[in-house]
Amino acid sequence: MARLKRVFWDIETSPNVGFHWGIGNKVRLTHENIIHEGQIMCICWKWEGQKKVNALRWLDDGKLLTDRFMVKEFEKVIHEADELVA
Repeated sequence: MARLKRVFWDIETSPNVGFHWGIGNKVRLTHENIIHEGQIMCICWKWEGQKKVNALRWLDDGKLLTDRFMVKEFEKVIHEADELVA
């Protein structure tokens, strides 16, 4: 029986930035309160049985990477895997 290609992965994001007058359990904030949407800071993954942890980060080798670019690059990893563990 062939062994599954299993990849463990995680995505970290920055917080949303918004306007509000207070915090608490009964405070209701809508999307209109957001002045800057959170962004993907990094995507990290590791193949089962390997020690190396791979990463795509906001700032990679002096280049600023966009959310779109990181997701497109990570999509290639996903298609190589038989099983994903988040």
